[in-house]
Amino acid sequence: YESLAERVRIIARGLRRVLVSRRMTTTSSSSSSSSSSSSLSNEQQPRVGILVSEGPPAVELMLAVWSIGGIVVPLDHSDPLDRILTICNEASLKLVVGHCAMSLLDKCKKRNSKFPSSTYQELLASVGSASSQEQRNDSSGDVKTIMPTDLCHIVFTSGSTGIPKGVLVEHQSLVAYGMAKASSHNMHGSNISSRVLLASSFTFDPFIGDLVTTLCCCSGSATLCLAPREHVLMQLGACLSELDITHICCTPAHWSTLGEDADAMTFPSLRCVSLGGEKMSAPLVRQWTGGRRRPDFQLLNTYGVTEVTVYQSINVMEDEHTSPSRL
Repeated sequence: YESLAERVRIIARGLRRVLVSRRMTTTSSSSSSSSSSSSLSNEQQPRVGILVSEGPPAVELMLAVWSIGGIVVPLDHSDPLDRILTICNEASLKLVVGHCAMSLLDKCKKRNSKFPSSTYQELLASVGSASSQEQRNDSSGDVKTIMPTDLCHIVFTSGSTGIPKGVLVEHQSLVAYGMAKASSHNMHGSNISSRVLLASSFTFDPFIGDLVTTLCCCSGSATLCLAPREHVLMQLGACLSELDITHICCTPAHWSTLGEDADAMTFPSLRCVSLGGEKMSAPLVRQWTGGRRRPDFQLLNTYGVTEVTVYQSINVMEDEHTSPSRL
């Protein structure tokens, strides 16, 4: 945890410095870095796009953006360029940062598109280039006070019916969701230790929900587990076993990749499986609630709308007679 916290502090300093630098360039201001840093903290929350291919960088960047009072806007590097540029414009992004940002910037330059981007290397270099005295006096990595009604993140719809629409979520909504999930999914308590696998794509709100629930709402009794995206998609069973996962949230289709022979006894550490995003099939319910089952294992049918923060209703699938349509 301390290693992650230090990494986030460093990235946060880099974010602040890059944002201040770009703001000074835009306004042709001659103010000092420290005064600009102060004015930046007092202005509207900076909206920062995160463009990575999953893994720890997504987590580190999200936490760093929040720590400077910014708003996270996840971007999918596999999306068409037009969609990414549309989201950048609709969200009025101040900056896009991540491992994939520069390759996208090159594509934009070829089309004469303006695209504010940065990389990890640029963020870290902006901190590393400062003198020791500057770093000691630098408060740009300090955590900004967050108000409950401040925006936390913006998630965009698929845009299948037209232009993608952004859903604005406040910090208080995400924390309320996290506290409710931690309690209803038995993620913390006396003598309880949970290990949560981030199985959703980081551009989907369940990723953000699991991240915040695990790190912020479980009283330190839960561990966030990550694996390469291709492993989560193609080798889910191995991820569950090797990481001793206790909780996972994914779609029924993804869960079905474990095969017809898998059940709760196959993964002795597993305590809670939350499936949503599509209807759960009767055979899947029968497979995971009948036959070999453990009293401490729960299969949950979940449903919700992004506008009200991830999902809002769950139904415990007691046995094969519990209707997958019921919530």
